[in-house]
Amino acid sequence: MPFKFKSARRRILIVEDDWAILEVLKLMLEHEGHIVVTAKHGREAVAIAATKPFDMVLMDISMPEMSGIEVARTLRGREQTADVLIGIHTGLDEHWVRERFSDYDLFLTKATDTDVLVDEIARLFAQPTKTRVRRIVALEAQVFSTTELAEARAALRAAMGVGDPSLDAPAFMAQLGEEIAQLRRVGRSDAEIATLIGEAVGREVAPALLPRPT
Repeated sequence: MPFKFKSARRRILIVEDDWAILEVLKLMLEHEGHIVVTAKHGREAVAIAATKPFDMVLMDISMPEMSGIEVARTLRGREQTADVLIGIHTGLDEHWVRERFSDYDLFLTKATDTDVLVDEIARLFAQPTKTRVRRIVALEAQVFSTTELAEARAALRAAMGVGDPSLDAPAFMAQLGEEIAQLRRVGRSDAEIATLIGEAVGREVAPALLPRPT
């Protein structure tokens, strides 16, 4: 039984598209005395965070609408949310997450014991608050969706006269191989993955075109 490390009452936003996990986290943290607000996907979380202050945002990474990575970058890029504590709660590998976004305060896997999860959050709240240094370079503060990046790349390639940035379907899928593998590891089906990619690039993607594990 882990040591129970109590913290003062805080406002926490939980972002999780799995309803069962969302409810468990909400009940646990409310039991600890915290005020808990929930969001079912990333875009909803960003909208909620813009309207009221939170001490912490605890989020999944693999979500519809916006990924946890996109949410975290958005929070860090806005003055009113730049200093909020960001907790990652995911089935993905930490090394994979850190390569894409490293400015989080707490990393917990979905295999973490619930008592340990609550205790780690309490320990984080007990630490002195740190103010992050604002980056001066304007471009670094910008956050782009997958669709916006795809459209920007298409415009640049068209300006250079080099044609369709998506290449042929197998080559395009090969570029997404590691992300597809991670989603499979956390239980996403090929049909779901193909739908996510299709929505991002604006065209239908057949599940059969996804790269197969070697």
